Amino acid sequence: MKVPRHPILFMNLIAKIEKLTLAYGILGVSIFAYILLRALKLDITYDEARTIKDFVPLNYINIINCSSSDANNHILNTLLIKIFYSFGSNTIFFARLPNVLAFILYLFYSYKIAKEFLSDFAGFMLFALLLINPFLLDFYSIARGYGLGLSFQIMSIYYFILLVRNKQLKLVVLTLVSGAFAVLSNLSELNYWVPLLFSVVLAYVLNNNSRNKPTFWLFLFLITSLFALIIYEPIRKLHQNGDLYYGGNSNFYADTLISLTKYTRYTPETSSITYVILNTFIMLFVTRVCVLLIISIKNNVSFTAGNSLIVLLTLAVLSTISQHYLFGTLYLIDRTALFYYPLIMLVLCYSYDLMLESLNKVVPMLILALFGYNFLTNANMYKTALWYFDSHTTSILHQINETGQLENRKITIDFSWPFQKAMYFYTEQGLYPFITIVKSKTDREEINEKADYFIYLGKSLEKVGYDSDKQHIINYKKDTAFYFKNEAVYVFSDIR
Repeated sequence: MKVPRHPILFMNLIAKIEKLTLAYGILGVSIFAYILLRALKLDITYDEARTIKDFVPLNYINIINCSSSDANNHILNTLLIKIFYSFGSNTIFFARLPNVLAFILYLFYSYKIAKEFLSDFAGFMLFALLLINPFLLDFYSIARGYGLGLSFQIMSIYYFILLVRNKQLKLVVLTLVSGAFAVLSNLSELNYWVPLLFSVVLAYVLNNNSRNKPTFWLFLFLITSLFALIIYEPIRKLHQNGDLYYGGNSNFYADTLISLTKYTRYTPETSSITYVILNTFIMLFVTRVCVLLIISIKNNVSFTAGNSLIVLLTLAVLSTISQHYLFGTLYLIDRTALFYYPLIMLVLCYSYDLMLESLNKVVPMLILALFGYNFLTNANMYKTALWYFDSHTTSILHQINETGQLENRKITIDFSWPFQKAMYFYTEQGLYPFITIVKSKTDREEINEKADYFIYLGKSLEKVGYDSDKQHIINYKKDTAFYFKNEAVYVFSDIR
């Protein structure tokens, strides 16, 4: 950056830099505070309870080789929870702490990419878009591996961009190793790592002036071999036992892109507005990518940082589609497809970085405003987009427990099966001594007619096989003790 000779211009430049740095700081600290508070306040979710109860107690080797053969075991996440629990506090917050701390890594590398590789406007746009997605932020407040995966992914992207520019061997190692940690955090990131591997080869080999190519191929072989050795057994077991069942079977648009769009809007419903938003964004995105490519061709440049990110994103999309046709794997949806989001935003902001006229800033400002509005209207301290049904567990148990205390007796409860992990988690800790669960151990659909209360979920969860309209409780006469309308959670009494 050139320093203006005129003292007034120089002072104006310093003031501009200070204001921009302050804006980065305020946004980053605010979002981190939001994540931290949610990690403290959110009720435990179904998948968190499974991780803590079923996988954290395993020994380290069984966690790493996925002896339980369950995709819920996000290897690095489970290991870190086990390590954090070894300090003596087995609280929900301690289980969530690895992802809370991982957000600092996500913040740091998002900031470095924005500040080092983009102009002031496009850089702050990217930083904001990476931070104000409420669905993405869910995974930094709960004990799942997706937050960790996104942090290591953005770290690897930073070193990948550096590699495209500098062609240093150490950057090859940093790019692929950080990407490998993303996969260990969440196996769906493998759909990012394999395209990353090909992109690294292109970035290094296409530079005819690159030296040490034999060393490059040696490094590549060693990293890939070690990584394959670590993840082979978990993937083999999951595939062999049919545990990779979460996904869609239609197409990339209907499954992956639609699910990302609707959950970014923080709703499980696929409405007409979802299609309008997605189709508009696709047209805008494709137009900007074409502009970026045309400018690159016009300037006679081939593998720039922007073009390399387009290649990486394209390969990541083709990876999912080709696997579906070659191996019958399902299309990635919602949380498993979340790794596409940073890549899409990076390509978009790189394309806008080429615009010089102030008039052209209208569209990106509008995009920022819409994303900001979406975040402000959906930010909350009590639920997640995917496990919304678990958002009132402690409130329900507290009210029922108070009734039991007043009546000086044990209150029996039954519930729709999506509630079972959270309900058992809290009651087994002895936090609600006047409640007894009478859920069937053999048939999760069965209704225990002796239950004083039945907690019913009135919305279907299609991908995991819960159909609210086919639940047996519908055929019973009952009274509604209380309910939570927005989440369709009902507490029935006097079941008959």
